[in-house]
Amino acid sequence: MYRRVHVEETEIHQKRTTEDKKLQTAITREGKTRETTKKKARQKTKRAAAREEITREKAARVAKKKAKKVRKACETELHKAEIKKKRAERAQNKKNSQTAQIGEKKSVDDSEIDRSRKRAHNVKSQNRNQRSMIKLLKQLNSTVIEHSNDTNNEPVSAPMRCNCEMHMGGQIRLY
Repeated sequence: MYRRVHVEETEIHQKRTTEDKKLQTAITREGKTRETTKKKARQKTKRAAAREEITREKAARVAKKKAKKVRKACETELHKAEIKKKRAERAQNKKNSQTAQIGEKKSVDDSEIDRSRKRAHNVKSQNRNQRSMIKLLKQLNSTVIEHSNDTNNEPVSAPMRCNCEMHMGGQIRLY
């Protein structure tokens, strides 16, 4: 009997341990499923928050783009108006200058004659050409004076220098 009791107790004990193990695994499984559902819920809220952030950013970009487009349109309109105004001014100036050119002749006042006039503006190329012409004239005048057969050894006057013609043999004939 004792043995039988002992065997029964061991069987009961084994049943309880197996039941305890099953219960423990069920509890851990339930804990794990609860943890995974919590984790999934947290991920879901993170994704939802990220989606909301993305939609806010997108809305901000769209609003910024629209504002930029409106500003650009306003600037374009202002630019067009400014161009139109400048064209009108040029046309008016052209019309005024044409009427001034065609207008009546002005009478000359004595006060206008006494008034000082602006100096003529010389272009650099004109100045260069003028200098080279003066240099050539000086050379020509010096050769005319050297080849002159004037008995008084007086230099030929300026108007006569221009009327000189060189002949062969260094002879100069004056007109």
